[in-house]
Formats: sequence, C-alpha cells, structure tokens
Amino acid sequence: MDAITIPIQFDILHLWLLSSAIPDDAFSNPGEELGGSDLLDQVQDGLVFCADTNEEKATLLLTDDQCRLIAAVVTMNAYASDGRPIGRELLLKVFRARHAIRHGTIAVATDPDPLEKAAVMEMLYLRGDDK
Repeated sequence: MDAITIPIQFDILHLWLLSSAIPDDAFSNPGEELGGSDLLDQVQDGLVFCADTNEEKATLLLTDDQCRLIAAVVTMNAYASDGRPIGRELLLKVFRARHAIRHGTIAVATDPDPLEKAAVMEMLYLRGDDK
C-alpha cells in the first residue's frame, strides 16, 4: 500500500530552509528511514520550478514520515535569508499536514485565514475558556 500524501504549498524561502535542513540519505540514517532523499528531491525540484517560472511558491506532496523528518530538523526559531522568522509557520504547515493524514482531512495545502480577535474571544467565551 502506498503511503498517504498531502499537498503543502511552500514559498521559496521555506524551500531554501528545507533544502539546507534536510539530511541527505547518504549521510544520515534518520533521513533515510523517513524518506529524506525523496523529500530533498521534491524540495530541489520546487526550487528549480520557482527559479524557472518566477513563481514564489511550489507545492510538495508529503508523507507523514517526511513531515516527521521536517519537524525533527527545522527549529521553531529558524530565520529566512531576509531575516524573517519562518520556522514556526513552516512547522505549523507540517503539523497541519500530519493532523490531516491522521484524521483523514485534506484541506491543508494553504494556511487557513487568521481569525479576527473578536471571533476568537467569542469562541472562547462560548466554550467557557475566556478566563
């Protein structure tokens, strides 16, 4: 049976971070066990796609193991080359993908729209968590 994959869209700075963080299978047993070589191939293909088409984003099809590998090698406080903190947002994409794989949902290719503060406060109030 083939592993379940989930599409996740990464911008070019995320792709460069992944390219530098993912271990090559030839040098890392954990990378080999979790599909690091296939993941690195996808990341590099995404970078070439962005460079050749002037697109800012590319979509990768990730397995749960590949998501686990990303979560293991990318730190929450990772920064992009332009100084923007991107580790947290990249990890949240991966965590959403793992959740989708485990629970059978598929709408994780892009980040959800952020909720307005008033809507969050109303949700918390209705649940009784507003204290």
